[in-house]
Amino acid sequence: MVSCIAQFLGCTKVDNGAMLTLRPLSGSGPVIGSEPYRYEVIGLPNGRGAMLARLSGVWKILRIEPGKNYAWTGSFVSRDDALTSLMGDVGISN
Repeated sequence: MVSCIAQFLGCTKVDNGAMLTLRPLSGSGPVIGSEPYRYEVIGLPNGRGAMLARLSGVWKILRIEPGKNYAWTGSFVSRDDALTSLMGDVGISN
């Protein structure tokens, strides 16, 4: 479970054992309240990447790996829930 979120150099640091960073993607569209709607996930194992986005009112995950095609998946209430799910999918434990 995500235990702490802090603003640091324009990124959201998530302290959950393994350090993943959510970097807001500039120019990616509207801000919802004070929160960007799309983030790049930094800190995944080599060769893997991901983005989180709020689409149609729910948070979704886009996994990125060379040579593979992915679609937006999941339906999460919060950005943190999507990140926790992604961590489980790629074998990062807290």
